[in-house]
Amino acid sequence: MMRSESTLNAIPQDLRKELVLLADLLPEQSPLPYTKAKLLVLSWSRLGQDALAWAGANLIIKIDPAPYESGDLAYGPTPIQTVNRSVDLWKPFSPEHWREHVRGMSLFDLAVYLKLKVGTWGTTPIARRRHVTKDRLDGIGLGCQIHPTRSTASIFLCGERSLLEIVETDLADQIK
Repeated sequence: MMRSESTLNAIPQDLRKELVLLADLLPEQSPLPYTKAKLLVLSWSRLGQDALAWAGANLIIKIDPAPYESGDLAYGPTPIQTVNRSVDLWKPFSPEHWREHVRGMSLFDLAVYLKLKVGTWGTTPIARRRHVTKDRLDGIGLGCQIHPTRSTASIFLCGERSLLEIVETDLADQIK
């Protein structure tokens, strides 16, 4: 448990074991193997469906495909060396629709945020009361662009309001 020690210590005991395993799974400032990237995309897409879709919001995960096209063994075996760039997963976020919020976030810190904040928010009674029908979040989104070269991510937002601020406000109100 080398990195983000203070983050892990602030987390309830029941989630700490899962996050320690996640910290061991994710490389830090080194290449992200294709198999781990695939696992992240699948699990975070599922989290987005469970935690956000009911309110109309979206969590979109994308990956920079260049490292996986390179054939570099540091990224492990990939099913294809030339990625079909027409698939949304491999396309960058459009600046006409998305605005960059954070660059260079560690994948571990992003995983902790998504699990603890977004995942928890999706189950809170206050969020359900506010956003099922009254204050729908249609058109609001959180985008994560994974950069496999250094195992980091950039965070993007879309919509007139910030999904991050909505989540933070609702969680703070739930605790009151």
